[in-house]
Amino acid sequence: MSELRCPNETFIADIIDKYTDDIIILIEFR
Repeated sequence: MSELRCPNETFIADIIDKYTDDIIILIEFR
């Protein structure tokens, strides 16, 4: 199960990275 968790965590981290990037762009536009 730990093997499944590792890629899953990086996948979630990727989404969070993209999400925060979008938020930073939105804040800068305001």
